[in-house]
Amino acid sequence: MNALPCISQLDAFASHDHMAQPGFFVPRLTNLYLLRVSQAAGQNFARRDLLLSLQSAAQERWEAAGVFNADAPATGAGTPEEKFFGNFPYPYMNGLLHLGHAFSLSKLEFASAFHRLCGKNVLFPQGFHCTGMPIKACADKLAREIATYGCPPKFPTEEEAAAEANGAAEAPPADDAIKADPTKFVAKKSKAVAKKGAGATQWDILKMSGIPEEDIPAFADPLHWLRFFPPLAMRDIQVMGCGVDWRRSFITTDVNPFYDSFIRWQFHTLLKAGKVVKDKRYAVYSPLDGQPCADHDRASGEGVGPQDYTLIKMKVLELKGALSALEGERCTPLGRRNGSSTRLQKATTTLLFLLVT
Repeated sequence: MNALPCISQLDAFASHDHMAQPGFFVPRLTNLYLLRVSQAAGQNFARRDLLLSLQSAAQERWEAAGVFNADAPATGAGTPEEKFFGNFPYPYMNGLLHLGHAFSLSKLEFASAFHRLCGKNVLFPQGFHCTGMPIKACADKLAREIATYGCPPKFPTEEEAAAEANGAAEAPPADDAIKADPTKFVAKKSKAVAKKGAGATQWDILKMSGIPEEDIPAFADPLHWLRFFPPLAMRDIQVMGCGVDWRRSFITTDVNPFYDSFIRWQFHTLLKAGKVVKDKRYAVYSPLDGQPCADHDRASGEGVGPQDYTLIKMKVLELKGALSALEGERCTPLGRRNGSSTRLQKATTTLLFLLVT
């Protein structure tokens, strides 16, 4: 292991003009360096605290100087070779950022810093993804938990929950009529379930994220998620030292009218160019939410899609039981008949059910 610099060397370094350069490497390697410091110095945190102060000082100088703000060049000025644009896919705002975000984000940060040191005009914006069902599903789940178990909720014990789950479990199929496709991988957990972590309830998940219990009920409102998590994500990215132009930060959804206008313009432009069409398609529908429910939006049933059935009309020679009322009546090829269509539809539904089962 290389020798660690002494405190006097770090003090001298802190006053150097290089601290004002956003591409300098020391703030980027703080975590690795702190690990080495803790191993070498034991419980002495003086060097760690000094490094943190160096990091904060550098980041404050960068922010004050606006070194990461990228403005468009004048018309006709600049060439593609003199600029660099990078964007990290908007992290979804149903929780805090984690190490996976930091790992992926570090690649773009390294590239941006490199091109900036090469003298290019670098644009690194950052948005936050709030569109879709997961946030609303989490908010609705929390609202149901509060309505069912009170606020703060008193959840059933593990034994009670296990007994309830066993009682509600469906019996396995009596035969092997339903077979898995051997060419496809089927996960044991849906993506929504796999992402939620160790917490069994939405209340517990938020509590494990460090949110005080008295603040958790506010998350029953989906819009509260949009106000709460993006500033925390911005804070973490800033602490990481990323060179983001925060003037261009935004969230998605129509809560942000500017981004919503951009998306509308984008789709109208693609429609006029014939790149997209408006048509009908079958979709899995959620009666609870009153809208289509995409695959990754479901807590269960991931991979389940619309199913096609072929119905074959057959002539029934003898009608018995509930179908005897239709004796002597006849359906046309288009499904119409003489007399009451409602009565025929009900009877036909019964017949189809009997044929399927």
